[in-house]
Amino acid sequence: MNIEELKKRKQELGYSNRLLAEESGVPLGTVQKIFGGETKAPRKQTLEALTQVLFRKENVYPTSASAQPAVLHDARAALPRDARIARPRDARTAYLYDIQSDLLSDAQPALLREAQAAYRIPEKHPGDFTKEDYYQLPDDVRAELIDGVFYDMASPTRIHQGILGGLHIQLDACVQKHAGECFIYMAPSDVELGNKTVVQPDLYIHCHPENETIEPLKVAPDFVVEIISPSNPGHDIWRKHELYFRYGVREYWIVDPRRKLVTVYRFETEELPITYTFEDTVPVGISHGECSVDFQKIYARVKHFYE
Repeated sequence: MNIEELKKRKQELGYSNRLLAEESGVPLGTVQKIFGGETKAPRKQTLEALTQVLFRKENVYPTSASAQPAVLHDARAALPRDARIARPRDARTAYLYDIQSDLLSDAQPALLREAQAAYRIPEKHPGDFTKEDYYQLPDDVRAELIDGVFYDMASPTRIHQGILGGLHIQLDACVQKHAGECFIYMAPSDVELGNKTVVQPDLYIHCHPENETIEPLKVAPDFVVEIISPSNPGHDIWRKHELYFRYGVREYWIVDPRRKLVTVYRFETEELPITYTFEDTVPVGISHGECSVDFQKIYARVKHFYE
């Protein structure tokens, strides 16, 4: 059984990386690297363990879209209407539809449940947790709290960090031209959006000098960039899209390293997203034409990972 066959089967069954790790006994980090394309030649015993789970008798589902597991169908149906992306106007945005099978994310993962017990965090149902619970998590637990639900955060890849560093360099140069008006931060940096939501955007800019304190930012940033994690692209594409739109983020960029695409939402002025490639220079809408990001320079920082 090769990796591509396993990827296809995992997509058909709607398995998250965490669920597959728990059922196969393969470490979550290993599963993420295999299905994210970082590990090209897994060990034979690892492939066998994954194969046993994905192709066991009870997991033999028809492959048509109409016969996908009910849990995946229910997850899609539960998405808020304004979180769904309208049908794209051109082929360059159509790739957004290819990721629906990755929507599932394991809320309240085992690691967080263990931390909850160890640190005496109150027993609550997903949806009931608050920022007070979030700040009781141990420092080595990477998670976000969205609408009272904890979501596990995978460690970033080196491609992720290379892209993030390049973005920060170019965007910071623009921010410094207007020193004192706007401020730029990279993860981990907490942003509180109400009592039940604390997120860590990969990069954000806020233009609220009165909120520039040592405390977490307590208003919506003006500009946010998220770099898609291969383990759970739906978190940035759907869940955070809806969240940022709801709380008044003015501009939201989703950077997709695998497809070398940048999807830009300008919530104030445009109903549909605009998609750019890693060969484009992308204007920063909130700067009114003063700033842009040259993605050819960013790609130059990480292209060796693609070779």
